[in-house]
Amino acid sequence: QQMADVAPLNVVATRKPPVQDRRDGEIRSVVLPQELISRLNIIGRQRGFTMFALGATCLATALSRAWGAKELIIGTQVGGRDDPLMLGVIGPTTNTVMLRLDATLAPDFWEFASHVRSVTADALANKTLPFDEIIAGARLSSQSDLPFGYEVNFTLQSANIDTDQVGSIRS
Repeated sequence: QQMADVAPLNVVATRKPPVQDRRDGEIRSVVLPQELISRLNIIGRQRGFTMFALGATCLATALSRAWGAKELIIGTQVGGRDDPLMLGVIGPTTNTVMLRLDATLAPDFWEFASHVRSVTADALANKTLPFDEIIAGARLSSQSDLPFGYEVNFTLQSANIDTDQVGSIRS
């Protein structure tokens, strides 16, 4: 129900489209300095937020400002090991959930972070719904060029990397 009547973002391309429509996009990875991560963890714990909620809030704030969007849909992947039907499956199991965010709350970072946390909790409560069923029920007819129902995917990964040697990574 939350995905009904979603308007697409007006994402401006940073490169010419490929000759063939392959539906592959650009992946950008950034390694944050350990000192920043430590400070974000402290602030997050003090205010009751996970690193995922803080990261998704920062990304959504930046996107809403850059694109002037009042609403954002960000995709993210979640594990599926808590499903008893998946216990016998070997290998990773994931499903995609979509976070429909009200970017009008972005001017107040902590209010927006609370909204992101709430939307994420709702999405996680429904994470076992098959993604194709979510897309089918989302009435994304105005977004027929969006095969996945969202234009931006967010993944938070923890890694032990010496950022002094690596700097930032771009794939």
